[in-house]
Amino acid sequence: MNAITESPNIKLNQVKSEEEKKALLEKRQQDEESDDEGRGGVQGIQMLIPEHYEYPEVSLLKGDAIYFCVPNPVEEVNFILKRCGVLPIADQQCELSIDSKTEKINAQIPGHVHKITTLRHMFTTCLDIRRAPGRPLIRVLAESTSNPQEKRRLLELCSAQGMKDFTDFVRTPGLSLADMLFAFPNVKPPVDRLIELLPRLIPRPYSMSSYENRRARFIYSEMEFPATDGRRHSRKGLATDWLNSLRIGDKVEILGKEPARFRLPPLGMKKNQAGALSLLMVGPGTGVSVFLSFLHFLRNELEQFLSEGILTDLIICESEQKGERVQDGLRKHLDKVLPFLAPSAESKIFICGDAKGMSKDVWQCFADIVANEQTISDLDAKKKLMDLKKTDQYIEDVWG
Repeated sequence: MNAITESPNIKLNQVKSEEEKKALLEKRQQDEESDDEGRGGVQGIQMLIPEHYEYPEVSLLKGDAIYFCVPNPVEEVNFILKRCGVLPIADQQCELSIDSKTEKINAQIPGHVHKITTLRHMFTTCLDIRRAPGRPLIRVLAESTSNPQEKRRLLELCSAQGMKDFTDFVRTPGLSLADMLFAFPNVKPPVDRLIELLPRLIPRPYSMSSYENRRARFIYSEMEFPATDGRRHSRKGLATDWLNSLRIGDKVEILGKEPARFRLPPLGMKKNQAGALSLLMVGPGTGVSVFLSFLHFLRNELEQFLSEGILTDLIICESEQKGERVQDGLRKHLDKVLPFLAPSAESKIFICGDAKGMSKDVWQCFADIVANEQTISDLDAKKKLMDLKKTDQYIEDVWG
């Protein structure tokens, strides 16, 4: 076998291998929703689990999430491989191995990369090229440019003294590897070092808004990043762009993972017992989609649930137009919220939302409510909330 690239740590050798068999879902329907002023951004898709598809390790129920194996965009992958100088051989089968001459201690091939594969497959399905590069990767970029000015700036970004610049100009705006290569056009990184340092491309979880007769429906919001803050081109979120590209009849790779607690009825409780539970459900935007599955019926407007008595209260907080947050709605209805914060087997609080923002803010909001009501410290209030978590009275389904 002939080596197609040289590296101090990893060798790529030409071999032949068969394409792996994938687990698939079939897309059956797509719905688009927008408000009266034409502001879209909320999409709905319906997936059919084929009858011939065996899924023994997971029993899907309402409230479950399915993980979509989202690939990196072809254009981005080609751009990176071209900059590395390996685009002409991107589709050749290769084998990864540790170079026997490496001086790195305990050198090993990343576990998320197949040993027998192609460069295109690795950069499309295994490696996260959208996550902001870490300082070790930026150092590799600095070592891979022939331009002194570029090298100096890249070394500044990965130095201890340049930590603030790294945070302000790379991590906070969420620049991708492609963004960095656009900003430093003379950088030509060795592909083996990228394979070594790029993190795993993690499947994206989406909670089902309904699951009936092998059909799963999902609601997701579009994310768009403008061409600012160091980005040469505007782009949509990785999963958003891919989900929007799907058409009726497409088949996609998915993974299932059974959640431990975010279900209704809760694990160990019979369906007729769940009807006696009092539920407080908190979710921003598409975070309400999983609650639609809890309510069992599939409707386009939540107001219908209210009019039919399925919901006793519906509190809508419009963050974009009125600057309201879900925690503002909680504070306005303290009399109805407080009973849920007392230890009880008759009530549940379900939180579905962003782990970095919304869920932390709601957690702090509940802590403030408990602290003010019981005249205790913030720390003691959070200890009481932790007790509710331990007894599955406070249940979260959050994403990063």
